[in-house]
Amino acid sequence: MDRRRQVVLYGLALLALLALASVGYKVAMAVFEGQSRSIWEALVVVVQTFTTTGYGEDAASWESPGMLIFMVVMMVIGVVAVFMALPVIVVPWIEDSLSTTVPRSVEVHDHVIVCSDSVRGDLLVPELHGQDVETVLIEADLERAQDRLAAGQRVIAGDPEDPDVLDAANVRSARGVVLDLGAEADASIALAVQQALNGRETPVYAFAEDPDLAEYYRLAGVDEVYYPRQLVAESLAHKVTAALDIDVDDDVEIADDFELTEVPVQPDSALDGVRVVDSQIRERTGAQVVGAWFEGAFEIPPDNDARIDARTVLLVAGNETQVSAVRDLARAERRHRRGGSVVVCGLGSVGSTVVTCLTSAGLDCTTIDRDAGSGVDVVGDAADPDTFERIDLSDVRSVVVAVPDDTDSIFTTLVVRELAPTVEIVARANDPENVQKLYRAGADYVLAVSTVSSRMVAESLLGEEPMAYDRGFGIQRVAVGRLAGETIAALDVRSRTGCSIVAIDRDEQMLTEIDPETTLRAGDVAIVVGSDAGIETFIDLAGV
Repeated sequence: MDRRRQVVLYGLALLALLALASVGYKVAMAVFEGQSRSIWEALVVVVQTFTTTGYGEDAASWESPGMLIFMVVMMVIGVVAVFMALPVIVVPWIEDSLSTTVPRSVEVHDHVIVCSDSVRGDLLVPELHGQDVETVLIEADLERAQDRLAAGQRVIAGDPEDPDVLDAANVRSARGVVLDLGAEADASIALAVQQALNGRETPVYAFAEDPDLAEYYRLAGVDEVYYPRQLVAESLAHKVTAALDIDVDDDVEIADDFELTEVPVQPDSALDGVRVVDSQIRERTGAQVVGAWFEGAFEIPPDNDARIDARTVLLVAGNETQVSAVRDLARAERRHRRGGSVVVCGLGSVGSTVVTCLTSAGLDCTTIDRDAGSGVDVVGDAADPDTFERIDLSDVRSVVVAVPDDTDSIFTTLVVRELAPTVEIVARANDPENVQKLYRAGADYVLAVSTVSSRMVAESLLGEEPMAYDRGFGIQRVAVGRLAGETIAALDVRSRTGCSIVAIDRDEQMLTEIDPETTLRAGDVAIVVGSDAGIETFIDLAGV
């Protein structure tokens, strides 16, 4: 029951109680004391009793036991009525007086409207803010809306399924609407968006868990539906193939014969145990180490004192010969082979997709699931060490932890790392806060479903190719602007922005053989690799 209705009902009940008590007092005085009181005199006594302000001269007239009992009952009822007002009227009134008022409309343009109650939405907002895109959140829950407002987010209170609320969010001037409140609610909101737009075009994006619902989303007016679990599964499978064979392609072509690629470091390779500064990769191969993953944490650029080990993945820029030379340094002969058995823990939507991808790549998979079913090789709890006794771990090269619960994933990772210290472990996480826990438990690579989701939608809203949404870096062409005339060394780009210039587009020719002494010229376009925030810093530095 909403607060306004509670207050109205309480007010009506209180008036009825006052009227009934006044009539009762008038009758009681006549019956028990033989004295006459008007209804107004009786009302005064009742109000004095309920408010505990005193009784004046009338108290001396109460002598009979019946009248005294009546007054005791009325006192108790009065106290109860007053205390009932505290939670219904007084406390909410004080809270409303002290709380910040959530607006019901906004004046903003070229923004993104977000209707979400999930971690995906929470991650999308800062992702867009990092690209200077305003967001407006629509919250039906007033308390949640107040929390968001207190956190500095732009929010309006209202039901997102109401076209008038969407109009108050200025949906006609928005660059997009993102929905993540469940299939039924999302479909209703999408229809409301079409009604509010009244023929105008604003793209609508939605998240879905079940690909079978795609047609219903389309009929409701959703322009693009994302299935993050499926994409996460494909990414995990790709990481497995990369772990089993260092030559698996995982690159982004920047120019002809120049690429940006990930190179996993294998145990006992020439780079295993070496500091970045001592690896001399550029001197030995000509390739540039742009960034690196150290125990799952992405550093761009990598710290010179950081130590490379068997859990490090290097992000390298160079031509085919240079990248091949880096792969040779990162390769250990005993592990340079395609194949090896893969164990997939959990055969839900993510695990099943992983198995499909791996078997399509020609890899042998052994599946573990708690429930017997089609495709399940071992029935049991992956977090139980006894389950792995039925598997020959000596032939296992990689384990994919795809169980749906993060707590189970963490414990399963601990079990696998204890039983097979050298095996590659890739895992999924539902909550981004559990990513580092999984790395500490022993995982080599972890991908959070919500992180992938937010990056996917952000890329679409920004009109960019979905580049590296699962890797933590981006690639962008940026005109050098006011940086022209400076050398890369003098600009100290890496320290000032956290980005690396990997190539320069000059006079329609791609320069890839660049070094710290390369001078930027007017009209140059730098190919910059870095985090979203780092690239934005570089753009500000260039003044473009």
